Amino acid sequence: MTTSIDAIKNNTYESNTYTLTYKDSFYMHELFEALTTNSSITSLELSCGLKPDEIELLCEFLINNSYITSLDLSCNNLKGEKIKLLCEALKVNYSLTSLNLSGNNIQEEGAKLLSEVLKVNDCIAFLNLKHNNINDEGIRYISEALKTNYSLTSLDLRYNDTNDKGMKYLCEALKVNESLTSLNLRSNNIHEEGVRYLSKALINNSFITSLNLEGNNIRNGMKCLSEALINNSSVTSLDLSYNYIQAEEMRYLCDALKVNSYITFLNLNGNDIKEEGIQYLKEVLIINSSITPLDLYYNNINDEEIKLLCAVLKVNSSITSLDLGGNDITEEGVRYISDVLRNNSSITSLNLRRNKINIEGIRSISDVLKNNSSITSLDLSFNNINDEEVRYLSEALQSNTTLVELSY
Repeated sequence: MTTSIDAIKNNTYESNTYTLTYKDSFYMHELFEALTTNSSITSLELSCGLKPDEIELLCEFLINNSYITSLDLSCNNLKGEKIKLLCEALKVNYSLTSLNLSGNNIQEEGAKLLSEVLKVNDCIAFLNLKHNNINDEGIRYISEALKTNYSLTSLDLRYNDTNDKGMKYLCEALKVNESLTSLNLRSNNIHEEGVRYLSKALINNSFITSLNLEGNNIRNGMKCLSEALINNSSVTSLDLSYNYIQAEEMRYLCDALKVNSYITFLNLNGNDIKEEGIQYLKEVLIINSSITPLDLYYNNINDEEIKLLCAVLKVNSSITSLDLGGNDITEEGVRYISDVLRNNSSITSLNLRRNKINIEGIRSISDVLKNNSSITSLDLSFNNINDEEVRYLSEALQSNTTLVELSY
């Protein structure tokens, strides 16, 4: 028997989280026996490779256990009899509040079984179903459960097979569900029609605070979504990265942000907003004081567009984190940014990685760092920085007392 299992059995295990090791995997029966008498371990991480008989042992344990609150079963290929056994156990377990089933390929059948759990289990608050090949019918089953479930607060549906039809089912549930606050729909197949369903739901739903739509294709639905955001007062975190958003869609979004003062986190990385989009954003930042991190990573932004953005950052005091990585910024753009940092005391984190910054740009930012007392994190990596550039940075650090994280 392994040392960790002995420690669990003797209540001398030093953490409240147990992570299955390769050695322990040969003693699963002994492990669950030890866990039965241990009340200090509340979190189990059993990802990757549990066999059917080990899943059966786990289920027997869950039926009788009242201490475990968090369970990670990611990447265990929980199909067929495995997911069926687990769901039967979850129906009578009232201690688990967090369940991670990501990467298990549970598909429609597993989603149907889980929906039956959610109809009777009022303890699970966090459910991760990422990477499970759940199609629209699977989403329908889960959505039906959400109409009567009042415990689930966070639902992660990233990387599934959800299309606009699935969004229709889900959004019908969101109109009546009053518990879900975080919804992650990253990298599905949501298009204009699906966004229309979502927009209608957001007008009626006042509980969703975090919404992740990254990596879909919602560009043509931005007008509808923006109109909904004008009337929505619950969403505070919005991720629209990698959605092919261009200037016209930015206009709709920015019109909403001029009157919406609730969104504090906005992620626009991996789009293509360019000069006209930056102009719309500039108008927002003049009057909007709620957005604090601004993420414009990979947006094809050049020096002229940086000049526009920096003009407003000189007077904006709400942005604390600025991500401009992966753009086309050269030493000219860095000079504009440096001018901002001479007077702006609110920006604490600046990302300029993967740009085209040469030695003159590094010299410019280094000169500012000598007297700047607000920047704590600066990323200049992947900018072809050599010994001479490092020398300028090193000289700046001799007098700078606030920078704690520097990457180059």
